[in-house]
Amino acid sequence: MIKFFRRIRYDLMEKNKTGKYLKYAIGEILLVMIGILLALQVNNWNEDRKNNLRLTSHYQELKDELNYDLERLQDLINQLNAIDSMGIYLRSFLDDKIIEVDSIKLKRSFLSAGFYATFSISSVAYNNLVSSGDIHLIENKKLKRKLGSIHAKQGWGQSALNGIVNQSIEDYHNYRHIFTEPMMTRTFFNNQIASVNDSKIFETLDKTLNDFSISWDKVKRDQEYSIKLDRLLEGRLTQKMHYYQYKEEMLEILNLLNEVLN
Repeated sequence: MIKFFRRIRYDLMEKNKTGKYLKYAIGEILLVMIGILLALQVNNWNEDRKNNLRLTSHYQELKDELNYDLERLQDLINQLNAIDSMGIYLRSFLDDKIIEVDSIKLKRSFLSAGFYATFSISSVAYNNLVSSGDIHLIENKKLKRKLGSIHAKQGWGQSALNGIVNQSIEDYHNYRHIFTEPMMTRTFFNNQIASVNDSKIFETLDKTLNDFSISWDKVKRDQEYSIKLDRLLEGRLTQKMHYYQYKEEMLEILNLLNEVLN
């Protein structure tokens, strides 16, 4: 092809057809420019295709991780709700608002009210997105902002929350032992082999609780215990509210990911 164009150029020069030669030269330059532009366009298309494939892979990883986290978070919320109901039952007993007291449920509530569990969102997929530098490829500004916000919040939000809840739980655990037999708590938690809201566990725990007693009259008269229980219930509510907010934000991010993937 190059020899063909070169031959045409020589023929025009030998025949002194300057005007036609200039037109030919301009046409040749235009063809070269068009070729370069086409090559650049193809290269850009290939780069965009590679970027889109990488971004789609990141989106899928984020989606899978969020679905896994949402399942974990919902399990934890269910547990917290079950524990919270125990604490409220215990509070109602102290206030003489229960007509027919379930002694086993009361013991269970006394021991389980201080249950503690924390949640942290997984960060592997997001960290991969950031460390690869591909986060700049996300054109959806809302999605980018939400991803950054929820991972930044985890640092300061969890530490502040854990500080409040940890303190109330520690105070409660340290104080409640004055009302129980020395081995009661140990025996109780040694039998806890599954999630707290699993009814099968309670079949084993209830048999264990029959072997121990709690000084309920002493518990009712102790104002310090009531205060520590109230602080525990308050901390539990704060924890639940925080996790419900987490859930809403995670669901919103998941919806945004579904939009960009579709």
